[in-house]
Amino acid sequence: MQWWCSAEGQAWTWEWRAYPGVWVFVALSALAYYRLASNAMRETAADGVETDRVRLGPAIGGIVLLWAGLDWPLGALGAGYLASVHMLQYLLLALAAPPLLLIGLPARAIHRDGTGRWPRRLAIALSRPIPAVVLFVVVTAVTHIPMVVDRVMPSQLGSFALDLSWLVAGLLFWWSVIGPTGPGGNHPAPVKLLYLFPVILTHTVIAVYMVFARFPIYATYELAPPIGIVTALGDQQLAGGLMWVGGAPIMWGVMAFVFYRWSRAEMEPLDEIAISPPPI
Repeated sequence: MQWWCSAEGQAWTWEWRAYPGVWVFVALSALAYYRLASNAMRETAADGVETDRVRLGPAIGGIVLLWAGLDWPLGALGAGYLASVHMLQYLLLALAAPPLLLIGLPARAIHRDGTGRWPRRLAIALSRPIPAVVLFVVVTAVTHIPMVVDRVMPSQLGSFALDLSWLVAGLLFWWSVIGPTGPGGNHPAPVKLLYLFPVILTHTVIAVYMVFARFPIYATYELAPPIGIVTALGDQQLAGGLMWVGGAPIMWGVMAFVFYRWSRAEMEPLDEIAISPPPI
């Protein structure tokens, strides 16, 4: 029994397979998420604030997408059979699940206060706009290099490291976009739109290379046992199209939420002035 999805080189069947490593990882992630949210709510309640709560919809959605992107069948298909499914995993783990998880957390849970143990301080440092964007772009570029993909996918540990790098880079990147104000202030939503352009450019370059390549560039998927859906080249072109077209709606959708939240925050002082009684 495998503990994580990796390229096995065996003929594909639709018979369900267990990947206990994925279950443990998702369960531990959900537990850590629950503890982080619970601690933040307790701290908020101690300060006399009652509005900072977990948003169950985004929180559950983020956990479900994380599980779907790692477990059977997407995890197994993406690990060693179809580049297009591998790209779908990237979209789920790096672009879709992280913002949902962050939106679901109470604001205090991701507040940049610069205190705590060294892992928290390191995470805060890497979630600043420039480090977060640079890290996300580097991780995205490196993990789509053919030599890297062909080296890591046959190994369970390598496949796990690749999936984890997408998730961590995605959390740090979206933290820089969604995270509330901390030391040094916070950029307004219109400025945060600029964070997307290096990512969009990186996606475009990778997608163009995959779509217009004359031959399959990933040996893992070119030599994989066929499953009777598309050719290796057609599968690669589909993967490039998913990155090109599929990533943008996710990013702009999250930014629309951030812009909406920013506009509401900007309007609150005006609403308070409007409802305040005039001085006598």
